[in-house]
Formats: sequence, structure tokens, C-alpha cells
Amino acid sequence: MRTGDVPALEGDPSDDGIDGLDARHEPAPSFVAGVAAPEPVGKEARGALPAGADTAGNSACREAALSYARRGWAVLPLRPRGKEPLTEHGVRDATTDPAKIEEWWNRWPDANVGIATGAVSGLVVLDVDPRNGGDEGLRDLLGRHGGWGIPADEGGYPETHTVLTGGGGVHYYFAVEGPAPSRKLAPGVDLKGDGGYVVAPPSLHPSGQSYMAEDSTEHLSPVPAPAWILRAAGARKAPLYRELEGGPVHEGQRNECLASLAGKLRRDGLSAEEIATALLAVNAARCLPPLPEDEVRRIADSVSRYPAGTLAEAAPAETSDPIEYFTNEKGTWRRKKDRDGRVVVDQLATFSARITREITVDDGEAQEREFEIEATVNGRTKRFTVRASEFAAMDWVLEHLGAQAVVMPVPSAKDHLRAAIQQLSGSVPDDRIFTHLGWREVDGRHVFLHAGGAVGADGVRTRPPADLQRFVLPAPPSQQHLCSIIREVLPRLTNVAAPPTAWTLLGAAFLPTLFEPDFAIHLTGPSGARKTELAALVQRFYGAGMDARNLPASWRSTWNALETLAFLSKDCVLVVDDFAPTGSVQDVTALYRSAEQLIRGAGNRAGRQRLGRDARLQSGRRSRCLILSTGEDIPPGLSLRARLWTSDVEPGDVQLQVLTELQRRGAEGAFAALLAGWLAWMAADFMAIRAKAREMFESRRNELAASRHGRTASAQAALEATVRVVLEFCVQVGAFTQGEADELFRRAVAAFNEGASSQAAAQRESDPARRFLDLLRSALGSGKAHIADVSGDCPDTKPGVLGWRETGATMGGEWRPQGACIGWVDSEHIYLDPSAALAAAQQAAPASEPFAITSRALGGALKQGKYLASTDESRGKNKVRKTINGVRREVFVLPIGALLEGSREVEL
Repeated sequence: MRTGDVPALEGDPSDDGIDGLDARHEPAPSFVAGVAAPEPVGKEARGALPAGADTAGNSACREAALSYARRGWAVLPLRPRGKEPLTEHGVRDATTDPAKIEEWWNRWPDANVGIATGAVSGLVVLDVDPRNGGDEGLRDLLGRHGGWGIPADEGGYPETHTVLTGGGGVHYYFAVEGPAPSRKLAPGVDLKGDGGYVVAPPSLHPSGQSYMAEDSTEHLSPVPAPAWILRAAGARKAPLYRELEGGPVHEGQRNECLASLAGKLRRDGLSAEEIATALLAVNAARCLPPLPEDEVRRIADSVSRYPAGTLAEAAPAETSDPIEYFTNEKGTWRRKKDRDGRVVVDQLATFSARITREITVDDGEAQEREFEIEATVNGRTKRFTVRASEFAAMDWVLEHLGAQAVVMPVPSAKDHLRAAIQQLSGSVPDDRIFTHLGWREVDGRHVFLHAGGAVGADGVRTRPPADLQRFVLPAPPSQQHLCSIIREVLPRLTNVAAPPTAWTLLGAAFLPTLFEPDFAIHLTGPSGARKTELAALVQRFYGAGMDARNLPASWRSTWNALETLAFLSKDCVLVVDDFAPTGSVQDVTALYRSAEQLIRGAGNRAGRQRLGRDARLQSGRRSRCLILSTGEDIPPGLSLRARLWTSDVEPGDVQLQVLTELQRRGAEGAFAALLAGWLAWMAADFMAIRAKAREMFESRRNELAASRHGRTASAQAALEATVRVVLEFCVQVGAFTQGEADELFRRAVAAFNEGASSQAAAQRESDPARRFLDLLRSALGSGKAHIADVSGDCPDTKPGVLGWRETGATMGGEWRPQGACIGWVDSEHIYLDPSAALAAAQQAAPASEPFAITSRALGGALKQGKYLASTDESRGKNKVRKTINGVRREVFVLPIGALLEGSREVEL
């Protein structure tokens, strides 16, 4: 066999997001490596193409992907001559659906093909990388474990499906059942399991070499993974093939030998069929004479009645009957024969229980299994749900059934009771419950999940958390009723407040159903301005029960709670009310930290990574909704302001009579009915509508990019595209004429342009350079710092402004410096000591709103804001070297007016 060099680990690289909404990977152009491909080494160099050679291209990878899918291996498209996934969620998008595969390769005809590893495909792949010591690592592993532990050829290589990689290496494919972690087993030796994937033939490596199946194994199926590999990775064990190499087993010993082996395999978690396969192999190789096949299978079936992974006896004699479980009014029992053939009955518990339904709980990112259980104790029946991960331990008995439910103190009672419940439950129906809201594909259709079910399908079960239980939508109204609601609600909503605010409310109500936002909306204004009531109008589109006093979230909630709600309220508006920095310094700091994490996470579409119960790294629970925030203040910081579309609500802006009427109609369900009608319209042509909206968004964002901050342009384009699609919907259902819709859209664009101007002003106010200068003026004016002339004396120009105080006539009218010296001044410029000036600014900042920035970042902000009169371009630095008062210093050079006059900008 086979080869030497193996490519580096092929993981699931993180996506590089792009600015804008609902970003997707686009295929990278093909490229040719700039260096020659490495020469493969080893016994034979099969499967390699000359450097720069190509394969059959799109048709080859497309057909290979379809072929792998028919084998039950989930596939995904990868970048041409690359390893990075092209789909939004990477390996999590892997599928065996032929239609989806055809769609991918129609979109990316030159894509490489990847195979997802782990339980999704029933595969693990051993990846050996000699460039990182893989040859030595594999030899060490085989030496410690006594070889592969499975049949191997004369060269010592496992007889399983094997791929020679484009980098000159090897992937060994093995079959598994159930979870199989991805692990590094040794230097250069990695096991690709759950969450991983490999590049598969006939994909092209960046070097131009192709991935190809090794000739002698091309038509082999993956064999079960060797026990030591899965044991080293922390998964369950595989068949003990080493038993094949033992001595002969004669009559009188055959049943005991095979039953003992079956017990070991069952404790390792193997299924009845896997056990039977292993027993038949040992029976044929060692038993003299071999037992009949049906007798061997009876041994496997008998032992398989024991719970997987238990230590219960698993070696019944040839005449033993299998354990039998039964229930009566007194509880759960087991019946078996002892060694003397007598029937023995043991009570396992004082209650009986059945699994009535298996439930897959789906939050859109991860899935968890639960069991609905019906149990009877002392004639009383109770129904409850238990997580599958908790079921095995049987610790749920007291919690759900009380003190009268007793598990008897007999050996292995819990194990037998668990097995009895599973065995006596028979065939159990399964179901799926969604814990998130928003769009989801169910049975090939796009439906919108809410707390009461789904718009677009019947019988869909949902179970969002308590704070999202009010997100309930009615059945879509008739077209006539829908038109009536539109003509009544939309004109009022666009006139309830000042145009920038009113049109923002309308856009916000529908936007998350069209796009995945990369910004949040914030309504700010003094107490009594009715900003919370306005936000509640938008929230009522998603449920009539959510008014100003029953909103789903508040800035007073913990960060973990806000993160979870923003994750589960997918494709919906989530109002987070009352951003008001009050209380202790710790309270204000915690509020700012929550705002920083939530808004930045929404803007970056990223969440905190975390460890699961099994200590595996899990993806972060990113915000999947549109956050609509309210508050008397705006979350501070330039980067946060850039991620906010802010709308000022002043006293008197809100038309109270219109607001009252809208609140009445919202409470009656008109808003929710309107959204249900909109969602039903979208579901009928989901992909086309979203694609059209995306085109509108990108076109408008490109138009605005020249005159807006990048994120401001993105937010405005998203709001405008949303309103435009909503108005098209209104025209199609007959609520507005095209002329009416065009006029409304003209008003919307004017309002959003006005709103964009406010965004620019808010961003300027949060500019760190501008704030730095404001804080310096405060420090100088309060006597905490001073600026001297270049000789170290009192400056001639406005010393009182620069931190000097006149002592008075009794002291000779002298000027004396106050606080520390932070810089020097001449007739044209101010030369600031970066460290001293920054320290003075930070000391002048209030404790509730600290000025957190480094000297390096401050220099960049001053340059970007055009506050620096000169820089050191030769060194690429914003500090300039200057001799002041006989000392060589590095200083920020500002025009004198930057501090004395307030905000003079200079062109460099």
C-alpha cells in the first residue's frame, strides 16, 4: 500500500463574514498553487495527478457527491481546489438529499466535495499527517495497541475503504454507530468524527493533485472502527476482532465462550446485529465444530436484551431462557431461571412506566432527545417528560413520582428497570418540537414557527421558553379582511410619530422575516416621550398579548437571559426595554457590558462559544432576531453606535390619538393578523421573494456606500428594501394601487435619509477622538492638568484655558500651573504627551462611562478624525519626534485650535 504524506487536518474552518445582511459564502476563483506539489512517498504513489492537472470538473464531483449520498454519507460543497465549505453553516449543512446536492452544484459547478464525518454519516476517518509526525505517531499507536485489531493485508494496512489525499496522504474510513468525537490521537494523527468532514475524491487539492480512492480498497465498504481508536477518542468500543486469533473452542465450551464474548461486546455498546456478526466470525474460525447459525444468533439476541453498557451478567447457559420483564399493580418485575432451572422473580420497583413518545427538541442549531413517560404508582398515573441524557441514570423517579415510587435495593435494579421500561414500551412514536421561532423548512415547505404552532403548516409542535409564549400568531386572514387591515393600520402607523421614527417602526415590524439583521434599532428619548409604547406597537405584530407592560425582554434582565431570548426569537422582533444607566457603578457597568455583548453580537452575527455537558465546544448562541431597544440614553462607544439605527423620540412627537387607536387595534389582533397574512404570502414563494429582497438591498447599499458609514448604509438599505417589498405585497393583495405604493415609498426614502443624518451626528458624538478632546478640556478647566509653553513656562495664549490659575494681586499676579503637565504649546500647535494626556482624559471621565482606549488606538482615532497637524509617515506612526525644553519626546501634534476653539479639523 499506500502512501506517505498526508494533508493537514481538515476541520470546519470558521466563516469570514461580509458586511451586510444574511451574508453567504461565494465561491472563490480557482487558482494554481505557486509551488510544485510534493512528491508522494511510500509503497506506491497512486492517485496523484501531475501538478496543475485537472479532473473532469463539475460533473465528476457532482456525481461523486450523489454517489456518496446514496451510501448514506452526508456531503457538502467545498471551495474549488480548497477545503472551506461554501454553505452558510458549513458542515452542519451536509445532506444526503439529491435535490439539495443538485442545487449546490448548479450554483457552484466547480466545487470540491466533502463528506461529513461522525454520526450523521456513520463514519469516522483516521487522518494521518506525516508532515506533523503522523507516520511515527501511527506506528506508536499500533505498537501500544497491538496492531489495528481488525483484519489487515500482508503489508499491515487495514482492509477498509482508503483514500489517497491530494496532499499525498491517507484517510482510513471506518464505520460507527452513534456519537463519535473528533480527537487528536497522536502528533499528526487525527480522528475525524462528529462536527468534522474530509475532502473526498475526485476533489482537487490546492496543489492540483486529486483525491482518489486507493485501488485495492476502492470498492470496499468501511469496516467497523477498531476498538482502540474509539476508546482513545472517548467513544464506545468496536468488535473485538482479536478474539479471532485465539485457540480452538470444543463442544461443551462453545456456548459459554460465545456468550462471554457477546457480554463484552454488549458492554461496549454494540447492537444485536453487530454482536451476531462478530460471534459468527469467531464461531467459524474457532468453534469445533461450529454451532448452527441460528443458535449463534439466539445467543446474540439473548444478550442484546441487556441494557447497553451495563455490567449485568451476560453469559446465559445453553439451556437458559432470556430475562422477562413484566408489570402489575404492585410495580415492575423481572422473571428468569436460575442455574438450577427454577423460576426466580425479583421486584425492581413499586411503580410501572412506559415511554409513550420520543421527542426531538430542536432549537435550530442543536437537537436534544426527550422521552414522554406515563407512570403509575399506587393506582395514580402521572405523565411527564425526561431528557434522554437523564433517563439512563433513573434519578428522575423521586422528582416526578414522589416518595412512594421506590427502586428496590437489588443488584443492578436501576439497569434492569431502565431495560424493562424500554422493552415494555414497545414501538414508540416519535415527534419533533421546535423551541425557536421563525422560519423553518418542514416536510419540504417553509413555515414560520410561533408559540401556537406554525404559519404555513398544521400539526407543528413548538415550545419556546416562557418569555416567548406570547409570540402567538392567528391563522392568515381572508384577502378581503387582510386588505381592510392594511388600509387601516399602515397609514396610521406611518403617521404616529415623526417620519424617521414612524417609517423605522414599519420597516422593523417586517424586516427580520426577510433578512438576518446585522444591526439593532434603538428608540431614545426622555421619560414620558412614549418610546416604549411605540416599540410595543411593533412587538404586537408578533403577538397581540404584548403591550408596553408585557414585553418579552428588558435591559434589567441578565446577559444570559437576553442572549437566549435573542437566539430563540429567530426572524422576529425582540423589544428590549428601558436602557437607563442608573444605580451603583457596578450596576451601570453591568448594563453597559450587556449592551456591548448583545448589540455587538447582533452586529457581528456571533455568539459566545461554550462547553456542553460533555465538555465539547459548542457554537455560540448568536442573535437571530431584530433587537428593538428603548432607553433614555444610547449605549456608548463608536463601534456600538455604528451597529445601531437610532431614532430620537421627543415629547410631542407622538400623535396620542393615533397611538391610542393603534393600541386598540393591536390588542384586537389586527397587527398579528397582518403579519400572518404577510408570512403566508412569503411562504408561497419563499426563496424568490427573499432573493428579490436581497437584490434590492445590495443595489441600494451600493448606492448609499459613498455617502454613509458602511453599517449605516447597510441598515438604511435593509429598511428601504423591506418597506419596498411590503408595499409590493400590499399591491398584490389589492390593498393599495401601484401609484399609492410609489408615493408611500417616496415618503419612506425621504424619512430614512433624514434618519441617516441623525445616525451620522450620533456617531460623531461617540467619536473617541472628539471625546478625548472634550475630556482634556474638562481636565484643564477643573485644574487637574495643564499645558506649558515649549520652554516649560506659562503660555502667552489663553493660559486660563490651558490649566493655569492667576494667584491674585497679593501674589504679584502670577500664573501657576494646576495638576500634571500633559503637553506644550507654541503659536501654532499643541504638543501632547500621549501617556500623560490619555491619563488625564481617563481621570476626567465619569466612573459610569469610562474612557477605555489605548494610546495606539487614540492616535489612529485622532488621525482618522483629521485632528493631527502632522504625523511621522517615514516610520508609519502618528506620533512625531520633537525636542521640547531640551528633551527629545514623541508627541501628538494638534493645531492650537483643536483645544482652544473646540473642533478645528486639518487636512494633512
